[in-house]
Amino acid sequence: TSSTCKSPQHADAGVHADALLTNAPQHEYAAFSYRRLLIMMGVASGMTSFAIDQTVHLLGFCQQRLVLLADGSLATVFESIWTIALLILARLLVKWEPAAAGLGLPEVKCMLSGFILRDFLSSRALVAKALSLALVIAAGLPVGKEGPLVHISACIGNFLLTSVFLRTNAIMPKQDILLDNAAVG
Repeated sequence: TSSTCKSPQHADAGVHADALLTNAPQHEYAAFSYRRLLIMMGVASGMTSFAIDQTVHLLGFCQQRLVLLADGSLATVFESIWTIALLILARLLVKWEPAAAGLGLPEVKCMLSGFILRDFLSSRALVAKALSLALVIAAGLPVGKEGPLVHISACIGNFLLTSVFLRTNAIMPKQDILLDNAAVG
């Protein structure tokens, strides 16, 4: 049997989150869909993190090759131009999609408390955040990717949730799924 949730946060769900993940016959398909969504979010976030790392390594390799081609004092000039070019590209990406600016963690926390931020979880924000993060790290700025990955994972989860191939009758509230996305990040 399934228990209903008494909190107003889950009132529209009709089913408690723990009951959804049990093997109750009436919720077996919903539990399978939810588990499938969680697995896809984890795999997609891990692949995105790996792609960011590989982009940083590739850009670092290009920078090393550029410095090796230059001789003496020109190496420092080329390295400085390379770093400035990466930062300008990152800034242009953020200008293209302003939702990619900043850490992203405070905004995700706002969304978890019920505020709606338009276009914050869009696919444009995902692309701009991931690419600008790779560019900034490759430029040598002391930026960690742990905080921005929370925003990136939330964007990935929103994309998977709203994509055509995963449209299901979700019983889980969107805030719970956003919380799962943030935890994946």
